[in-house]
Amino acid sequence: MDATENAFHLEEYKQLRAEVMTLLTRIEQLFRYSMIVAASIYAWLLVNSLGLDGAVTKSCLKLPLTLMIFGWVIPPLFIAGAGRMAYITNIRVAQMGKYLRTLEDALGVSSLGWEKAGTELAAILVPATRNAWWTIFVVALLMSIVGSFVGATTSVACPLK
Repeated sequence: MDATENAFHLEEYKQLRAEVMTLLTRIEQLFRYSMIVAASIYAWLLVNSLGLDGAVTKSCLKLPLTLMIFGWVIPPLFIAGAGRMAYITNIRVAQMGKYLRTLEDALGVSSLGWEKAGTELAAILVPATRNAWWTIFVVALLMSIVGSFVGATTSVACPLK
């Protein structure tokens, strides 16, 4: 490789590393936003969907049942969509990592390089991240099932005040 090619590939390496860091940040943000969206919707539903009928101290519906059940479905769907986007982004990061490894071999010492060192770390982080996504999805799904069940078994509308 001559000096011009070397300079080109070094700059390419820098740009791709920057893009990989941006993509990894996107994956972290998707996870964070999934938890925030789910927690916000669940908090709103807990406060605004069910109440207590003071006359008989029995649970009652503050929202129409179909609207309430639709609200309980939103968090798991959002988490599933965001998780799918994170998965696709991770595939792109892995593709870029393979090319970065080729550039590291061509530009530096073949036994050194972040992509070689990061292979062991990725073997730990990727399954851990996947497990975290599945955990929040399953928890959200269970919460939605319970919330929908409670709403469906509550047949009395709250009295208007």
